[in-house]
Amino acid sequence: MLIGSRCISVVILMMHNKFAEIVQTEYQACFPYTKLSRTKAKDKIWITDALRKSSKTKAKLYKKWLSTKNLQDEANYKSYRSYFGM
Repeated sequence: MLIGSRCISVVILMMHNKFAEIVQTEYQACFPYTKLSRTKAKDKIWITDALRKSSKTKAKLYKKWLSTKNLQDEANYKSYRSYFGM
């Protein structure tokens, strides 16, 4: 009886291994491993080129205002900030 039980266990183990191999093969076929650059990983699909450009412009105005402490630079930054909506 013990030998029959071992045979069944071996067959079940072999069937499980074959099933796992098939699932893994199909998974790799459907979801291939791809490398993603760090910049692309941070990109969000809802951020358009226009929004990205506006964000850079706002940051540039802010840096200019911080470095010069000029009232006109502050007004330019705050005006753009209110227009940009942040």
